[in-house]
Amino acid sequence: MLRDASGRPTWTKGPCVLGAVLLLVGVDLMAGGARLLDSGGSLFYAAVGLLVIASGVLVWFGRRLGAWLYAAMLAGTIIRAFAELGWEPRLLAPRLLPPIVLGLWFLMPWVRRGLGPPPVPVKPEDEPSTFERPQGEPISVPAVVATAMIALASIALVGVSQILP
Repeated sequence: MLRDASGRPTWTKGPCVLGAVLLLVGVDLMAGGARLLDSGGSLFYAAVGLLVIASGVLVWFGRRLGAWLYAAMLAGTIIRAFAELGWEPRLLAPRLLPPIVLGLWFLMPWVRRGLGPPPVPVKPEDEPSTFERPQGEPISVPAVVATAMIALASIALVGVSQILP
């Protein structure tokens, strides 16, 4: 959670809304995963539901770890989808597009700003300052991961045979 100069928590709408959406999606995935597990299916969707719920809670409180957790879940989902289905675009699209589109929300400026500034190392009092706080926030690793996942999904939708000779 971000705090103002007096130490009071500040709420930003971007992460709170995204956190609430992630919580709802996570609960739905968890419930569906539990039903699937009860009928003898895979543990995957229940585990993904838990990860999305945890990501939603962390994002709600303005923690960047929520973005990292979602990026890890997204990477695992993409790896599992390609491992199970190969490069079949019609089968990959329903499994990959919803989490990728939801992950794009992390790239919105109002969400990225609300997830707090990058940490600045603390220097001892007696040493001169050797580094300064960055003026602008660099592109975060979750943003780069999400962009790579979109590229993979678009390759899957177009088909490798149309891209590579």
